[in-house]
Amino acid sequence: MAVCLLTFAIYYPRHRRRDLVPAYLALNVALFTVVAALAELGGSGGTALGFGMFGVLSIIRLRSDSVQHEEVAYYFTTLVLGLIAGLPHLAHRLRARPDGRRRPLPGARAGEQTGAHGHRRGRVRPRRRARVGVRVTTAVASVRAVHDAAHATAPISLAEVNRRAELMARFDQSYLVPAETFLYVAEQLIDPGRPGGPFRALTIGGRRAFRYHSVYYDTAGLRSFHDHRQGRRLRFKVRERVYADTGDRQFEIKLKGGRGDTVKHRRPLAGADTPLDPGYRAFLAETLHRAYGIGSPAGLRPSLSTDYLRATFVADGERITCDAGLVCDDLRAGRRVTCGADLVLVETKTAGHLTDADRLLHACGVRPAVFTKYCGALAALRPALPANRWRRAARRAFGEVAEPVPAADGAATDRRCAPPVP
Repeated sequence: MAVCLLTFAIYYPRHRRRDLVPAYLALNVALFTVVAALAELGGSGGTALGFGMFGVLSIIRLRSDSVQHEEVAYYFTTLVLGLIAGLPHLAHRLRARPDGRRRPLPGARAGEQTGAHGHRRGRVRPRRRARVGVRVTTAVASVRAVHDAAHATAPISLAEVNRRAELMARFDQSYLVPAETFLYVAEQLIDPGRPGGPFRALTIGGRRAFRYHSVYYDTAGLRSFHDHRQGRRLRFKVRERVYADTGDRQFEIKLKGGRGDTVKHRRPLAGADTPLDPGYRAFLAETLHRAYGIGSPAGLRPSLSTDYLRATFVADGERITCDAGLVCDDLRAGRRVTCGADLVLVETKTAGHLTDADRLLHACGVRPAVFTKYCGALAALRPALPANRWRRAARRAFGEVAEPVPAADGAATDRRCAPPVP
């Protein structure tokens, strides 16, 4: 936008040289592309940037009669605009960790660490036998990994979790993490020597891994799904969450805040109550009117159910949920998808944007996935839906083919749970 204003609103009306217009635009775009690419693929950032700048400047004929001094000034302005746009990407990759150690160099391969003077130490590989558990080789690798990690650290009560990191308004990042990589990352986070103290595992009644069942509600036309697909500012999800080990149930409404954060509102469900009862419909209408100034959607009914095993790790102001054995059922079409046995769905939740867990996962070559359980599962279960933004992550999580829900599972709304820990 800035270079277009410079070129078409300032330069061309004054100088009328059409031959230099594409040169300015191409130079700006090319420099931005090169600098941004250095953040992802380049070598030792500063050196590569220096050689790149030398090459760019060498093509400008500073002493040519056909390029006047004012036009050289325009050249340099387009250079500056390209650098301003591209350098934040490079700075993000080179900034130091909170504990004083340098982040991996942009030229380092995924997971490669650097020493105090920037020398590479070699690739960070998940250990074949992590301290937190057994070697992961069974058909329920993700379930075993989550169970072992949760039992390898100190416990923390639910009351203390709510005090230290309730995070009803938060920023979320999702990752699909191989089980052995997850064990390596968990080992770093629960290390007693970690600056700021180790992450601890939520523990209730002696349990550290819990079975969750959720039922999502949507309109016949899947309004909630399509609002998220289109990135609408006023979007929401409605679900019933069942904590299968305790029998507790919550009616939850998840909204998207003005800064892109997730804001959760909830109310307990008791006895035979359902989210479609008048009291809970009134709660939904009040919440949507207060937050968005819109009415409650008509015709809500069950759309999708999810079942999985979850462990939660907590530090001050940070919470990480780790889900394994994810099974998603389309309650209208009667089809099912199951997450890969070796994948752990890790979600980082914080009031800020990047956590230590995010940085560790990035160092191991794991990047955030465009994935939510509701939208990702529907993308896999209903290939005809326009869901390109989730399709890639859904294929990785669930594979290519959905299967019919086995008749032995009974009614679509029964509360199945994640597979037991072996």
